[in-house]
This record gives sequence, structure tokens and C-alpha cells, in this order.
Amino acid sequence: MTILISFLIGLTGGFFLALKKKSPASRIKETSPENTAIRPPLPNLELKGLAPELKTSILEKKILYEEELALIFKMGRDMFSSVSLDNIAKSIAETVNKIINAEICTILLEDKITGQLVPIFTQGVAQELVEKMSLKKGEGISGWVALRNQTVVNNDFDTDDWLRQQNRKEYFVRNLVSIPLATKERTIGVLNLSNKKTGQPFTDDEVEFLKGLAMQSSIALQNAILYEQIQDSYLNTISTLAFALDARDSYTREHSENVTKYAVAIAQELHLMPTEIERIRRAGLLHDIGKIGIRDGVLLKSSVLSDDEYTDIKRHPIKGEAIVSALPFLKEEAKMIRHHHERYDGKGYPDGIRGANIEKGAAILAVADSFDAMIEDRVYRKALGFQAACEELKQNKSKQFDPEAVDAFLRVLAANPLLK
Repeated sequence: MTILISFLIGLTGGFFLALKKKSPASRIKETSPENTAIRPPLPNLELKGLAPELKTSILEKKILYEEELALIFKMGRDMFSSVSLDNIAKSIAETVNKIINAEICTILLEDKITGQLVPIFTQGVAQELVEKMSLKKGEGISGWVALRNQTVVNNDFDTDDWLRQQNRKEYFVRNLVSIPLATKERTIGVLNLSNKKTGQPFTDDEVEFLKGLAMQSSIALQNAILYEQIQDSYLNTISTLAFALDARDSYTREHSENVTKYAVAIAQELHLMPTEIERIRRAGLLHDIGKIGIRDGVLLKSSVLSDDEYTDIKRHPIKGEAIVSALPFLKEEAKMIRHHHERYDGKGYPDGIRGANIEKGAAILAVADSFDAMIEDRVYRKALGFQAACEELKQNKSKQFDPEAVDAFLRVLAANPLLK
């Protein structure tokens, strides 16, 4: 509540001073505390004696800005009640687009490992272009904005040679605003808007409004990033347990790592969003965590399992879900773990779901898990070998396995046989 109150107190700016038209131009403005305020709602106005057309114009402006204020309240409530980067990014984009109505909106954040700017939200960008949006700081328009913590506004690319050279026409066709998402300590990302659906240029009022939103959005995003760091600490603890589980059996010592490697490769080949790939990575590391409650005499048995023993084995996805779902931030991963032994034809376990009802992440894990099991020796059988395992995936496509996941994995293996 304190943050939201501060947010609203900071809604200052010169709306009335900006009622006169300002000529649109290509310009670069430095982001500073004095230059990031959002204008307040219009005060009560005395309209008596004004010309009818002026009255209409002022009333329309008043309605517009009161609507903006309502959106600001909603965005503040949504952002500061969530610790999910995805949810916060979605809230930012929805608020911005209700006001600006742009064809393209992208939010890029600094990756915690590579330091590159990667997309966490995209709208109006073809899926095959999303991966190309990863940039080093200083690279391209977004990288320039992030490196210098400055806003770029352009309403006519023909007037600026540098911007025209840096521009990717798939993203910015007519006009753009690129605004840094920054805290007091550093720049953590960039908010991009381009191609207003009205065909009109970005006005100075709109740019100032967006800067204010970006300032407050940066606080919420930074809080979510810090929360993710705490999540990672918990995840590392659970992953240690998973590795300890693998170590119980010399045949499966690296199984969780291998499954994770394959699953991530499939997800990347399918061009899933980075956040979804990260969830799959986590689920891969933890997919067999439920086996920690299975006796060695059953788990390591070299002869045929009895019906009761096999039933016990089949409970490990449910046990794994129970363990992982104890951490709220692993909710989606827990679903993948529960369903990584489901089959595309509905004959899997524990729930017997089929086809598109199986989460894409779980379907990917099923392919990765089965492949690793086939190419490695197990206590109850010898490895099939690489080619035989690939043939098994092909023959069971659309039966046991999701066909899209199988095709993607076979493409990956053809391009990089050393992945196995």
C-alpha cells in the first residue's frame, strides 16, 4: 500500500501545459527522476463561456485521463500483489496498450546468467522472431537504451540514419518508443512500443506517461527477480536430493541431468518462451524426485516386478508432485512431474489423460525420459543403442509420445548427435 500511495503521489506532470500541440520529432531523452512522472487527473474545470468545440475537447481529455488513472490503480494492485515475472509483465503490457494501443509491445529483461536482454513478454511479434530478440547491452536499439539508461522516441525513421540502420523492420515499422526499466542501482530491462494503431505519432504526453509507468514497473519487476533468487536457493536444495536419488543406482547416476538436457533442447527447438523453458528445466531435474520414497529392493530389482511393486513404482509421479508442490513457485513444474508418464494415446499413468490435455512440458519430459532410459544400461536390461532408440521414438509417435516433441527431438539429434 505504501508503494502504491507513493506511486500515486508521484503522478505529477504538465498535462495542461501540454494541451497545445507539440510537433513530433525523433529524439533521445535521458531518463531521470525529474523526467519520469505521470500526470495527475485533470482538476475540476470551469467551462462556462468557452466555445462548444473547446468544451468538448477539454471534457474528452478529462475523461481520458480519469480512465488512465483507473488503469494506474489497477496496474499497481496487480503488479504489487504478484511475484511472478510473467504476471507483472502481462499487467504492464495490458495497461500500456489500453492507453497507447500499439501493434507491437515487447518487454525485455536482463538474463541472470548471460546478462543479455531476453524477452519475457511479446505481442505482435512472430514466434520465429522472438529468439532473435536476445541482445547484448549496447546492441541494437534496445541494447543502446539499456546500456545508457536513456529513452529513445522516433516517429519517422527516415530522419535518423543510426536508428534506421539499427532497426529491425519486423519490429518497428512506423514509429517507436523504447524506455529503460531501471532501479536506482541499475537498468534491468527495456519496454518497447511501436506502430500505434491510430497511425498517429507518439506525443510528448504519452512518452512522459510511459516513463512514469516504466519507473514503477521496474520496482515490481526487481522485487520479482529477488523473489526468483530465493526460489533458486530452494530449488538447489531439492535438486541436491534428486541427485542423491540418482546416485542410489549406478545405472542412473546422471539420469536427471540427461533428461533435463534433452528436454531443454526440445523446448528450444520448439521455440518456447524462455520462462517456459526454465520451468521445463526445473521439472526435468526433479521429475523422479517421487522415487525417493521407494524401497531400494523395488527400485533396484533386477528381476520382473510383482504387480504390487509395479503399482508402487507407478505412484512416483504423484509422490513427486506432492513433494514439489509444497513450494508454491513450483506449481507448474509439479503438474509436469505428475504427468511425465502420461501417454499421447491416453494409456499412461497416473491420470490417463491424452493428447493436448497433457501439458507440453510433461509431453517433452516423456520423450526425454524415455530416450535416456533406452540408450543407457539398466539393472533389468541392456541399452538399446542410439539408432534403435530413435526408431522407437518414431514408431511410437502419436501413440506413446507427442508427435511434435518427437519430431523436434529427432531434428535436434540429427543436428547435434553429441547431445546424447
